[in-house]
Amino acid sequence: MDLVMQAVKFLNPGQIPVITADQPLFAIAKQIQWKCPEFYGENKITLLLGGLHIEMSFLKTVGTLLKDSGWVEALVNAKVATSGCAESFLNGCHVTRTRRAHQLTACALFMLLKHAYRQYSLSYAALEENVLCFEDWKESIITTSPTFKYWTLVLQLEMILLVFVASLRDGNFTLCLQTLEELAPWFFALDQQNYGRWLSVHIHDMNKLQGGSSMCYEDLMQGRFVLQKTSRPFSKMALDQAHEQNNAMIKGEGGAVGPSALRRWMIGGPEVSKVLQDLELSFEIKRSKESDQHHEQDKGFQENFKAAVCRLMDVIQETGNPFLEKSAELVTLHDNNIVDAAVHKTLSNIHKTGVAQYNKFMQERLVNMTKPVSAPIWRNNFILIAGAKRKKRSTPQYRISSLKSDCYVFSRLYVACQTRNGGLTDFFSYENQSAPPSLSCDGRMRVSNKSGLLECLEPLQTSSAVPTVTDMTILDGAAVVNMLRPGSAKTFADYANQVFIPYVMQTLQNVSHRLDVVWDCYRSDSLKAFTRERRGLEKRKRVTPETVLPSQWGSFLRADANKTQLFAFKARYLLTVQSEKLIVTTQGPDVISNKPIDHTNLSPCNHEEADTRMMLHLAHAAEHCRRILIRTVDTDVVVLSVAAMTRHPHLQL
Repeated sequence: MDLVMQAVKFLNPGQIPVITADQPLFAIAKQIQWKCPEFYGENKITLLLGGLHIEMSFLKTVGTLLKDSGWVEALVNAKVATSGCAESFLNGCHVTRTRRAHQLTACALFMLLKHAYRQYSLSYAALEENVLCFEDWKESIITTSPTFKYWTLVLQLEMILLVFVASLRDGNFTLCLQTLEELAPWFFALDQQNYGRWLSVHIHDMNKLQGGSSMCYEDLMQGRFVLQKTSRPFSKMALDQAHEQNNAMIKGEGGAVGPSALRRWMIGGPEVSKVLQDLELSFEIKRSKESDQHHEQDKGFQENFKAAVCRLMDVIQETGNPFLEKSAELVTLHDNNIVDAAVHKTLSNIHKTGVAQYNKFMQERLVNMTKPVSAPIWRNNFILIAGAKRKKRSTPQYRISSLKSDCYVFSRLYVACQTRNGGLTDFFSYENQSAPPSLSCDGRMRVSNKSGLLECLEPLQTSSAVPTVTDMTILDGAAVVNMLRPGSAKTFADYANQVFIPYVMQTLQNVSHRLDVVWDCYRSDSLKAFTRERRGLEKRKRVTPETVLPSQWGSFLRADANKTQLFAFKARYLLTVQSEKLIVTTQGPDVISNKPIDHTNLSPCNHEEADTRMMLHLAHAAEHCRRILIRTVDTDVVVLSVAAMTRHPHLQL
């Protein structure tokens, strides 16, 4: 700071020095300025937070919001970037490429948004109803559709970013300051505390300049906070970006490695950069290539940009326009996975929280100065798409907390027994834990080996031959779905038409009267939920005829919500089978069939497991069918079937 002040005083006496720095150096310089105001006060030197580094940090902030949303996969499928390059956009590693990706995304999202509004306008105009204006329509959909709200928020952030870049390219200080005030709350909201803290200080300093160093403020208003290296329009750049370009010019590929190389670079760097620039000007290398147009106004560049936007729009619309999504669930862009409901709350509160934190920081630490600037900033830890995965509690962690709880309970009970003359028999006569040890292990239900029952029943079986023709066949739907892999099918409709329905048709060939397909139901408050959780957790995915099948079929079936949607989808498809035989299937608590029958004893049914529900269908058909075949892989069904034989001795089961 002393060297800069001396150099400015020598070259231009009376000018207030201006230093541009990245966030770490800006923080150090401000602390020096506050500690020694008589030497480095705000009336003696002006500090600016570098525009390039603000942009880089905001790119990373937007990437945090976009992670696992399907944005990267959409860019790859649209051939905007390769897989590794597109993944790096989340961290803003390459500023120019990342900025271009957000430009393409903003254009594609805005066109899809206008397309959705156009469909709404046409549909309501055909019904002769009042059509809302664009902004009112947006506000009405945002309150009901989390997917619409999420991508509207992404579009808003990308527009803020692009307007900030435009203010730098055009040298518009007023627009730059307004955009920074919109950026700052997002740094607070998404836990970028360093930039949230020091960008707020920078904004406060810039607002104070108008009433303080008027000469410096006038220079900034004239666009001297940026640098223009060419005569082309809209090509100005932040001062820290120009400094980085000069560094890259003299550092070379390997950079400045070692203290000696660093000293040579610090001393000779500016001179080497100046010599190179003078050499280019002397041979008129740059001047001959320059034109009055911006380099992005080239026809070839514009056609490539338009083609990339169209490709990205096509890729997004393959899984559905996100602005036409009207469900109450947030789905990812590339595979329609359903995001955890906790993210919905984040979308509702994230901007309000950021604005409140920013205003509170400005008021408490910079205006009223009741708290130091360096005081910790509260982290929000909002649950985003990338962090919405549930985590299972580790066994050692549970055991430690359980032991602590047991020690506390036992100590209190022991004291109570001493005062009441109780003994050990009374002490242990009641359950003293939330999960009884005889039925649980580490807070979870103990798992038994039910398949061992079959070893007792197998010797009693007289014949292992499966009958070729039966009056009725009952299928365990969940077992069939686990058995039938998608194979070459691409969508859920393909799976139904190419895999599931052919299996049903083949089964009907061996049935003379009736086919029943029974599906499981899944409840969150069920004891079976613990068993299903042990098998693993998986993302939710929307099941529609056009939805692309998941690559991992077994993992997809781990999620109860996925199976619930899939079973309902298959039940509806069963009724499309053209057959003269009776087809009965369950759909949630109800029963549907291709022919009218009496459902009184079948629905509504509160049975969760298909095991017991299959016995209801067996009893329902026992009056008209004698030879009945049950296909299952569940030991429970075998045991229940043996018990059913005692009630229906005339059946051949």
